[in-house]
Amino acid sequence: MSEQPVIWEKKNGIGWIILNRPEVRNAINYDVMKNLSVFLDHAKSDEEIKVLVITGTGPKAFCSGGDLTAFHSLKTEEQAYGMLSQMGAILQDIFFFPKPTVALLNGSAVGGGCEIAAACDIRLARAEAKVGFIQGRLGITTGWGGGTYLLERIGQTEAMDLLYSSTPVTAKQGMDRGFIQYVIKSSGKKEAERYLQ
Repeated sequence: MSEQPVIWEKKNGIGWIILNRPEVRNAINYDVMKNLSVFLDHAKSDEEIKVLVITGTGPKAFCSGGDLTAFHSLKTEEQAYGMLSQMGAILQDIFFFPKPTVALLNGSAVGGGCEIAAACDIRLARAEAKVGFIQGRLGITTGWGGGTYLLERIGQTEAMDLLYSSTPVTAKQGMDRGFIQYVIKSSGKKEAERYLQ
Protein backbone atom coordinates (compact mmCIF):
# COMPACT_ATOMS: atom_id res chain seq x y z
CA MET A 1 0.00 0.00 0.00
CA SER A 2 1.17 3.53 -0.74
CA GLU A 3 2.93 5.55 1.95
CA GLN A 4 0.59 8.46 1.34
CA PRO A 5 -1.40 9.26 4.51
CA VAL A 6 -4.65 9.30 2.52
CA ILE A 7 -5.33 7.48 -0.76
CA TRP A 8 -7.79 8.63 -3.43
CA GLU A 9 -9.45 6.16 -5.81
CA LYS A 10 -12.32 6.38 -8.26
CA LYS A 11 -14.14 3.38 -9.68
CA ASN A 12 -17.62 2.72 -11.07
CA GLY A 13 -18.97 6.08 -10.00
CA ILE A 14 -17.67 5.71 -6.43
CA GLY A 15 -15.02 7.97 -4.95
CA TRP A 16 -12.89 6.35 -2.25
CA ILE A 17 -11.05 8.28 0.44
CA ILE A 18 -8.86 5.77 2.26
CA LEU A 19 -7.12 6.71 5.50
CA ASN A 20 -3.70 5.07 5.19
CA ARG A 21 -1.88 5.14 8.51
CA PRO A 22 -2.49 1.61 9.83
CA GLU A 23 0.58 1.75 12.08
CA VAL A 24 -1.30 4.31 14.23
CA ARG A 25 -4.79 2.93 13.62
CA ASN A 26 -5.40 5.49 10.84
CA ALA A 27 -5.23 8.40 13.27
CA ILE A 28 -5.71 11.95 12.03
CA ASN A 29 -2.78 14.36 11.82
CA TYR A 30 -2.24 17.58 9.88
CA ASP A 31 -1.20 15.78 6.67
CA VAL A 32 -4.38 13.69 6.79
CA MET A 33 -6.51 16.81 7.29
CA LYS A 34 -4.87 18.53 4.33
CA ASN A 35 -5.47 15.48 2.10
CA LEU A 36 -9.06 15.08 3.25
CA SER A 37 -9.84 18.66 2.23
CA VAL A 38 -8.26 18.18 -1.20
CA PHE A 39 -10.02 14.86 -1.91
CA LEU A 40 -13.39 16.12 -0.71
CA ASP A 41 -13.06 18.94 -3.23
CA HIS A 42 -12.14 16.39 -5.94
CA ALA A 43 -15.21 14.30 -5.19
CA LYS A 44 -17.47 17.33 -5.07
CA SER A 45 -16.43 18.66 -8.47
CA ASP A 46 -16.15 15.34 -10.36
CA GLU A 47 -19.52 14.73 -12.03
CA GLU A 48 -18.68 11.05 -12.60
CA ILE A 49 -18.69 10.42 -8.86
CA LYS A 50 -22.16 9.63 -7.57
CA VAL A 51 -21.27 8.54 -4.02
CA LEU A 52 -18.28 9.08 -1.72
CA VAL A 53 -16.92 6.38 0.61
CA ILE A 54 -14.50 7.02 3.47
CA THR A 55 -12.68 3.98 4.86
CA GLY A 56 -9.37 2.96 6.39
CA THR A 57 -6.46 0.68 5.60
CA GLY A 58 -6.13 -2.66 7.34
CA PRO A 59 -8.57 -4.81 9.33
CA LYS A 60 -8.07 -3.26 12.77
CA ALA A 61 -9.17 0.36 12.59
CA PHE A 62 -11.29 2.71 10.52
CA CYS A 63 -9.89 5.62 12.52
CA SER A 64 -8.84 6.05 16.14
CA GLY A 65 -9.38 9.81 16.12
CA GLY A 66 -6.71 12.44 16.53
CA ASP A 67 -3.06 11.42 16.56
CA LEU A 68 -1.98 12.42 20.06
CA THR A 69 1.70 12.39 19.10
CA ALA A 70 0.97 15.01 16.45
CA PHE A 71 -1.19 17.16 18.71
CA HIS A 72 0.63 16.83 22.06
CA SER A 73 2.42 20.12 21.44
CA LEU A 74 -0.86 22.06 21.45
CA LYS A 75 -0.60 23.88 24.77
CA THR A 76 -2.81 26.94 24.45
CA GLU A 77 -6.47 27.48 23.73
CA GLU A 78 -5.59 29.20 20.46
CA GLN A 79 -3.38 26.31 19.31
CA ALA A 80 -6.04 23.71 20.16
CA TYR A 81 -8.76 25.75 18.49
CA GLY A 82 -6.77 25.89 15.27
CA MET A 83 -6.65 22.09 14.99
CA LEU A 84 -10.20 21.51 16.25
CA SER A 85 -11.74 24.08 13.91
CA GLN A 86 -9.81 22.74 10.91
CA MET A 87 -11.05 19.18 11.42
CA GLY A 88 -14.47 20.46 12.44
CA ALA A 89 -14.75 22.24 9.09
CA ILE A 90 -13.87 18.99 7.29
CA LEU A 91 -16.61 17.10 9.14
CA GLN A 92 -19.07 19.88 8.39
CA ASP A 93 -18.14 19.55 4.71
CA ILE A 94 -18.84 15.81 4.90
CA PHE A 95 -22.15 16.31 6.72
CA PHE A 96 -23.41 18.82 4.13
CA PHE A 97 -21.76 17.10 1.16
CA PRO A 98 -23.88 17.40 -2.01
CA LYS A 99 -23.56 13.68 -2.78
CA PRO A 100 -24.28 10.65 -0.59
CA THR A 101 -21.45 9.86 1.83
CA VAL A 102 -20.69 6.46 3.33
CA ALA A 103 -18.38 5.45 6.16
CA LEU A 104 -17.13 1.92 5.51
CA LEU A 105 -15.90 0.83 8.93
CA ASN A 106 -13.22 -1.69 8.00
CA GLY A 107 -12.27 -1.82 11.70
CA SER A 108 -12.98 -0.04 14.94
CA ALA A 109 -14.08 3.60 14.91
CA VAL A 110 -13.51 5.32 18.23
CA GLY A 111 -13.29 8.90 19.42
CA GLY A 112 -12.79 11.18 16.44
CA GLY A 113 -13.15 8.17 14.12
CA CYS A 114 -16.71 7.79 15.34
CA GLU A 115 -17.23 11.49 14.72
CA ILE A 116 -16.17 11.06 11.09
CA ALA A 117 -18.58 8.13 10.76
CA ALA A 118 -21.41 10.20 12.27
CA ALA A 119 -20.82 12.97 9.72
CA CYS A 120 -21.45 10.50 6.86
CA ASP A 121 -24.97 9.74 5.64
CA ILE A 122 -24.62 5.95 5.90
CA ARG A 123 -22.42 3.65 7.97
CA LEU A 124 -21.45 0.14 6.88
CA ALA A 125 -19.30 -1.94 9.23
CA ARG A 126 -17.41 -5.20 9.25
CA ALA A 127 -18.84 -7.57 11.85
CA GLU A 128 -15.62 -7.36 13.89
CA ALA A 129 -15.67 -3.57 14.13
CA LYS A 130 -16.54 -1.66 17.27
CA VAL A 131 -17.74 1.90 17.49
CA GLY A 132 -17.56 4.25 20.43
CA PHE A 133 -17.51 7.88 21.46
CA ILE A 134 -14.83 7.30 24.09
CA GLN A 135 -14.02 10.97 24.67
CA GLY A 136 -15.91 10.92 27.96
CA ARG A 137 -13.25 8.63 29.44
CA LEU A 138 -10.86 11.55 29.13
CA GLY A 139 -13.36 14.01 30.51
CA ILE A 140 -13.72 15.80 27.16
CA THR A 141 -16.48 16.32 24.62
CA THR A 142 -16.52 15.46 20.93
CA GLY A 143 -14.07 18.07 19.67
CA TRP A 144 -14.91 17.99 15.96
CA GLY A 145 -18.70 18.34 16.17
CA GLY A 146 -19.51 14.62 16.06
CA GLY A 147 -21.93 14.76 18.98
CA THR A 148 -24.17 17.12 17.03
CA TYR A 149 -24.04 14.90 13.95
CA LEU A 150 -24.85 11.83 16.05
CA LEU A 151 -27.98 13.57 17.39
CA GLU A 152 -29.01 14.26 13.79
CA ARG A 153 -28.49 10.62 12.76
CA ILE A 154 -30.22 8.70 15.56
CA GLY A 155 -32.70 9.35 18.37
CA GLN A 156 -31.70 11.53 21.27
CA THR A 157 -31.93 8.77 23.89
CA GLU A 158 -29.65 6.41 21.96
CA ALA A 159 -27.27 9.22 21.04
CA MET A 160 -26.92 10.44 24.61
CA ASP A 161 -26.36 6.88 25.84
CA LEU A 162 -23.53 6.37 23.35
CA LEU A 163 -21.99 9.69 24.35
CA TYR A 164 -22.41 9.34 28.12
CA SER A 165 -21.36 5.69 28.40
CA SER A 166 -18.08 6.30 26.53
CA THR A 167 -18.08 2.57 25.87
CA PRO A 168 -17.53 0.98 22.43
CA VAL A 169 -20.30 -1.28 21.12
CA THR A 170 -20.16 -4.03 18.53
CA ALA A 171 -21.22 -3.47 14.94
CA LYS A 172 -24.40 -5.47 15.63
CA GLN A 173 -25.20 -3.35 18.69
CA GLY A 174 -24.50 -0.23 16.64
CA MET A 175 -26.97 -1.46 14.03
CA ASP A 176 -29.59 -2.20 16.71
CA ARG A 177 -29.25 1.42 17.86
CA GLY A 178 -29.66 2.77 14.34
CA PHE A 179 -26.12 4.09 14.01
CA ILE A 180 -24.95 1.42 11.55
CA GLN A 181 -27.14 0.52 8.59
CA TYR A 182 -25.49 -2.68 7.38
CA VAL A 183 -23.02 -5.18 8.83
CA ILE A 184 -20.58 -6.62 6.31
CA LYS A 185 -19.17 -10.09 6.84
CA SER A 186 -16.39 -10.09 4.25
CA SER A 187 -13.32 -7.86 3.89
CA GLY A 188 -15.66 -5.01 3.08
CA LYS A 189 -14.85 -3.14 -0.12
CA LYS A 190 -16.49 -5.46 -2.67
CA GLU A 191 -19.54 -6.02 -0.50
CA ALA A 192 -19.80 -2.28 0.03
CA GLU A 193 -19.76 -1.77 -3.75
CA ARG A 194 -22.58 -4.30 -4.12
CA TYR A 195 -24.57 -2.50 -1.42
CA LEU A 196 -24.07 0.87 -3.12
CA GLN A 197 -24.83 -0.30 -6.67
